[in-house]
Formats: sequence, structure tokens, C-alpha cells
Amino acid sequence: MLKGTRNHGGLNIAGCGLVELPSEVVDTSVTSRMKVVDISGNMLERIPNDFVQAPKMTRLNASANRLEALPLTIATTAPKLELLDLHSNELLRVIPRQLPPMLRELDVSGCPLAEIPAGILQLSKLR
Repeated sequence: MLKGTRNHGGLNIAGCGLVELPSEVVDTSVTSRMKVVDISGNMLERIPNDFVQAPKMTRLNASANRLEALPLTIATTAPKLELLDLHSNELLRVIPRQLPPMLRELDVSGCPLAEIPAGILQLSKLR
């Protein structure tokens, strides 16, 4: 059984020691309703493409994991994403060239990125 909380468009499975996301939260019937998601403080190495099939998601905290990359489709599958927290993912070297157009906050501190994607300059709402 999944230990964490899931309610009214929110999902909090922070600090659960997960090495992969459980299938019950990766299902698109679940992700399509998610708005605020906290998967921080686990040992995740990847976020499945289906997990970001989230047209209503506005906040994703995936900090302090072992992520190596993000799904390349995140700009189109999570278009309302306003906050993306990836800090302290010590293996994260690449983020997608295209990021969600509504993005206001992006934290990649503590990530050894090889480069900052050129598309980041096109995010007019980014602070």
C-alpha cells in the first residue's frame, strides 16, 4: 500500500524511500487530475512519461532525488506547470529544451547541468 497522501488533485509521497513511482500514481486516470505533486526526498532516477500526462498540474516538487533526466514531453503534457523544483538532484545533467510555457519558478540548484537550455529564455513568466 502506498504511504503518503492523495486528495483533491494533490499527491504527496515525499520521503517515502521510493526508487520508482508506484503504478497506481502513474496511471493517466490519476495524473490527469493532479494539480500539486510532491515526490521529493526519494531515490527516484526517472519520472515516467505517463506521470507528466498531467494537464492540470501546476506544481511539481521532485527535489532531492537521483533524477538523471526529465520526460522530454513535459512542456506539452503539463502545460499549466508553474513551479518545477528539481534542486539537489545530483545526477541531473540535462533538462528538456522546451519547458512548460506557464513556468514561473524553476529551481535546479545543486544539479550538475551540462547546459541551460536555450528555450528557458523564452519563458516570459519565469522569475
